[in-house]
Amino acid sequence: MDGGKSYKKFLTYGLQWTDKNYIWYVEGRQVHKLSRPIPSAPMFIEFGQGLPEGGLLKDFPNPKMGPEPMQVDWVKVFKIP
Repeated sequence: MDGGKSYKKFLTYGLQWTDKNYIWYVEGRQVHKLSRPIPSAPMFIEFGQGLPEGGLLKDFPNPKMGPEPMQVDWVKVFKIP
């Protein structure tokens, strides 16, 4: 992804969540991994575009740009057996 571009199509984002880490994907490509203990408390999905100053992921759009609308076409949640 090239920071600052206006995207004309939907992108597919993924999050693999295990007891040891979170792995983020964009268009099937791993873009970030966070390895640390994961809380066992009930959690939920929240959608937003908030990024910390300087960004979280190197190829994401500049967090100083915006605000920009976000459209969500569909959401799929499943548990890996």
